[in-house]
Amino acid sequence: MTTMFIKLVVAAMALGPAASFVPGSSFAFRKLSSGLRMSENDGSLDPSETAFVFIEFQNEFTTPGGKLYDAVKDTIVKYKTIENAQKVVNYARDAGCTIIHAPIEFEAGHKEINGEYGILADVKAGEAFVAKTWNSDFCVQMRPQASDLVVKGKTGLCGFHSTNLDFLLRQNNIKNV
Repeated sequence: MTTMFIKLVVAAMALGPAASFVPGSSFAFRKLSSGLRMSENDGSLDPSETAFVFIEFQNEFTTPGGKLYDAVKDTIVKYKTIENAQKVVNYARDAGCTIIHAPIEFEAGHKEINGEYGILADVKAGEAFVAKTWNSDFCVQMRPQASDLVVKGKTGLCGFHSTNLDFLLRQNNIKNV
């Protein structure tokens, strides 16, 4: 295990409740419907087979002026979400892990959302995450770099349903998420 990878693990643990991957935790590993599985080893991961997925680090949530920022800003500040995510993404890149960003976005008018679907009904009513607007852009601190991958087609709460995430993971031989 490289020193850089140890730092990566420490950075991931610093996210606390926001972390999806914390080696040695009591996190219950489960098989995903796509057939991919969370890692079940002792916490030693090959960075070339490991991806970190950063979900919806977009202005709408993360930046003052975003339509949903006021609803989440206390949590972002309390857990230092942006700062911790920056640490994780930088360590992960340096360790050779794959970085994947999963934005959510809709066409103007939100025609993709038809009916009452909980929070998505509110997204539609508030005209949030409209494609090709400042609101749906990645926040400055978490903008993808040229080597990063960006999920296409996320129009719901699940990162897999309706997206190419499964394809990206398989094409890049990712075994650990």
